[in-house]
Amino acid sequence: MTDDGDGTRCTCDGCGPYLLGALRPDAVVAFEAHLLECGRCQRECESLGPTVSAVAGLGPDEAVELPDAAEEEARVVTVSRSSPPPHLG
Repeated sequence: MTDDGDGTRCTCDGCGPYLLGALRPDAVVAFEAHLLECGRCQRECESLGPTVSAVAGLGPDEAVELPDAAEEEARVVTVSRSSPPPHLG
């Protein structure tokens, strides 16, 4: 539950699925009706909408594979161990 900015509380979490097109048609209609009344969801959709649109428009060749957390940690440890200690002077 979050503060809606006007003193009311909002328990909704439909912005992500709505923007990603993951809702069933009947849920889209219900969420759009909710969106007319919920300032928090309006702001969240306005904020996330451009990012979701940009990411959704990426093709397979444009997507970036993120490193696995364990691989990234091993890389950092390897770099740290292979770097000479800082000169204290």
